[in-house]
Amino acid sequence: PSTRMNKLLDSQLLAALQDSPVGWGLFDPQERLVSANPAFLEAFATTLDGTPSWEALMRRCHATKQGLK
Repeated sequence: PSTRMNKLLDSQLLAALQDSPVGWGLFDPQERLVSANPAFLEAFATTLDGTPSWEALMRRCHATKQGLK
């Protein structure tokens, strides 16, 4: 399929996954969180304010004793 079709399918897939009870997060090549569904954000006790790195997520979970343990 064309690139435009791929982008459309990607956006439709992400929209469908938003309500999933299974958490998912997409990270860029620099390991910064760029997209996630509510289940992921809740599991890691975070929000999408900015683009936190994986390391920052783990440090926050440890410091606050919330999220992934």
